Amino acid sequence: MNNIEVRNGMYTFKGTDIGFSFYTDLSAVNKVRFVNTVTNYIVDENYNAIIRDMMFDFEIVDIFTDVDLTEIRESVDSLSKIEEFLSETKVVDIVKANMVDGLLQLLNNAVDDNIAYRTGIQRNSLSDVLSNLLVTFNKKINDIDTDSLMEVAQKLNNMTGDLSADSILEAYQKVQKD
Repeated sequence: MNNIEVRNGMYTFKGTDIGFSFYTDLSAVNKVRFVNTVTNYIVDENYNAIIRDMMFDFEIVDIFTDVDLTEIRESVDSLSKIEEFLSETKVVDIVKANMVDGLLQLLNNAVDDNIAYRTGIQRNSLSDVLSNLLVTFNKKINDIDTDSLMEVAQKLNNMTGDLSADSILEAYQKVQKD
């Protein structure tokens, strides 16, 4: 906790400029509290994935800052009040811009992992796998010498006899010698 810096900022809400203080990092205890609180908002009797990003940002305000959120929490329509507060202020942007490197990604990953653990649902897992597959595929294609590959294909096309591992290797070796 010794390296956690406290900074000051200013935001405007309902026409009033309001000063606030915020942390650039969190202790381990507060990181766990952050992750569990966000997850508890999203996963209760229901799985409320639609509010994941909003509640993540709300917890940034709650845990990183000294902003008084009592009125918002005690409101009958707290989700609307949270949404209004977040859309009308720049508190979250200010805090995120000042976080220590890697903290935002660490918290996002931890929340997603915690949600997946509690629900058994992997968020975007198929798209992540396909994206990684495409990146790997593109790297491999860029490493291929297409001219040599075409020459091997032409040699194989002109070959007589059966196509076997030995005949493919022989065609490749002929291309490398030429």
